[in-house]
Amino acid sequence: MSLKGDSHRQDKCVEGSFLYWDDELLRVFSSTLSYWSYYWEQLPLLLHGALVFARKEPNSQLRVLDVGCGGGELSIPVFDALASDFCRIQLTGIDPGENNIRNFRLRHERQQAKFLLGGIECKKFQDLEEGEKFDLVFCSHSLYEVFETAGNYSSSAVRVVEKLFRLLGPDGICCVILASGNSRAYEFKRQAYGVLGCADRFFMTAEHFRDLLKQSGKPFQEEVVDTYVDASTFWSGEPNHREDCLKWLSYFLRVNCFAIPTESQDRLINLFQDFSLPFGSLPEQFKSYCRKYPAACGPPSDRTPTVFHKESVFVGRQEYATTP
Repeated sequence: MSLKGDSHRQDKCVEGSFLYWDDELLRVFSSTLSYWSYYWEQLPLLLHGALVFARKEPNSQLRVLDVGCGGGELSIPVFDALASDFCRIQLTGIDPGENNIRNFRLRHERQQAKFLLGGIECKKFQDLEEGEKFDLVFCSHSLYEVFETAGNYSSSAVRVVEKLFRLLGPDGICCVILASGNSRAYEFKRQAYGVLGCADRFFMTAEHFRDLLKQSGKPFQEEVVDTYVDASTFWSGEPNHREDCLKWLSYFLRVNCFAIPTESQDRLINLFQDFSLPFGSLPEQFKSYCRKYPAACGPPSDRTPTVFHKESVFVGRQEYATTP
């Protein structure tokens, strides 16, 4: 596996801060990306099965670390569903955004979440101490910046994986969700970085992470989730739809697209449009899966412009040798 060095960190497009999760981003993503209907429906079942396999009892305390917890828009529904079976979940959350930490606390209280909220801090994963052990470490699209800013990726990327597993207690579970590099959406990302002048920028993919896990020798399972972006509203020409498209691109590219010149914005939007395909032209097996988990705006028609996307959910387990 080849991981680039840190020369890209001087590129102009990396200087602007990318957008963190908030309610507006959730609205744009959940309405256009079909992945989230899978996320909230199937992910709790996947985690439940992994925890049962790891011999975690429903009535035992379950210590959870949510890395990059955001404002709770994504993970609170997941852990609330999980708390229906594991009634003593205590969650610790870390996130580099102060507003996210405040919003997580407010949302946890407002939604009367079923799990207990332990310590929640404004902190990066790199600064997290390793004293406490957890039964579940959860990282949903929160490790991109960790890998990107690590410096010498070939060695530090391995250390990130090792740290994830050191945070686990006996038979602990680590769940990491990353985007795949094998999709039209990711090919768009590569070309978009060329438009932005940072074509050599490193972006961790599911394929890179799979190689790292194999190198570590840790047992893991991978579930590949096919999904699509419903781009039907992005090309309408209405100002609010253009803004939504720039929000989507800002998070997806990890670049503040609102801070770049209008001409560059137009080039990105046009490039994104070039990568869309009518939903009806996609393989039938893919269409069948995506109809089962549609975007929030509803099942697509055959003429809906879509951009193929793919995610991987990795579940690894910390196994401790038992003394005879």
